[in-house]
Amino acid sequence: MQPLIDIRNVVLGYQNGHPILHLEHLSIPQGKVVFVIGPSGAGKSTLLEYLGLMSDTCLNPGEGHYTLSPGASDPVDLHDVWHQGDQWISQIRQAHFSFIFQSTNLMPNFTIGENMCFGMLMDGATQFPDAEAKVRGLMKQLDLPQDLFGKRITEASGGQRQRIAFVRAFSSPFTVLFGDEPTGNLDDGNARRLMQTLKDQTQSMGRSAVIVSHDIELSEQYADLILEIQPGSSSEPSTVQVHGQ
Repeated sequence: MQPLIDIRNVVLGYQNGHPILHLEHLSIPQGKVVFVIGPSGAGKSTLLEYLGLMSDTCLNPGEGHYTLSPGASDPVDLHDVWHQGDQWISQIRQAHFSFIFQSTNLMPNFTIGENMCFGMLMDGATQFPDAEAKVRGLMKQLDLPQDLFGKRITEASGGQRQRIAFVRAFSSPFTVLFGDEPTGNLDDGNARRLMQTLKDQTQSMGRSAVIVSHDIELSEQYADLILEIQPGSSSEPSTVQVHGQ
């Protein structure tokens, strides 16, 4: 089967700075949960930003290779995406990506339910009652009280907000979910409940997830594939070692 993501000879970093991460060859299969681990500053978030088209971290455009192969669709060349314009980039993100971060970025002027349904309603293809039914099912799996649905964001605790952000991200249509420390504000029980839900949903729906985490135990328990960032030096960028492939 063609990999979901295929990357070759890509150097990542920030403009006017030294290279942070060199990806000689990275292949991520379809329908898997992938964890990215490694020490702070090694390049985990830089990798996530590149994969999710969150910022232009590529230092060798035109030389490397990054393709996304979403199921039966034709592969999409994303390596030189920043030359295509913001509108095209936004279309790719909306069609294929979903995101969840430790800072939840929930919208305070919407109710909790509206926040969680937002991604499904953006393209107008889903009606609110259908979106609500799906969201309430995920709320139950994550042990979120059903009466939170109509409340304001300010009425939810920090741990609840993290799970609310997960529901919003996972209920949206996507090919791959990107998470940057999505369990960072959760206790151990809720972190494991969230990751088990993520694992179950990706397996049942043929979706994929790439999760940056400092939690080695979570990665060992829930990852199908682990990308370990090996720190570089002042003169050499970090590299990626793949476990479980």
